[in-house]
Amino acid sequence: MAKCSAHKKFNAVTKCHNCGYYLCMDCHNDNNPGFCYTCSNKPATMKRIKESDPRTAKERNIMWGFIFLFVAVFGFIVYQIIIILVVVNSTI
Repeated sequence: MAKCSAHKKFNAVTKCHNCGYYLCMDCHNDNNPGFCYTCSNKPATMKRIKESDPRTAKERNIMWGFIFLFVAVFGFIVYQIIIILVVVNSTI
């Protein structure tokens, strides 16, 4: 799928009939469909609908993976310390 000419992260929803630039929802002029703001002769109105960026979702999943790994490792270390303390106290 084509990407927006101005916003490379977003998929294009249409192409300007005049200049040929690919347009996302932010660049698409709802008041004059099929034209970008520059080529449109009418005032700009837009929906401001953002699509989810798959790269951002992947980065968020990686972040949560690291958080989970940290909590698991930290929990295991705390568990081992508690076991050692219990064994040391029981031998005293």
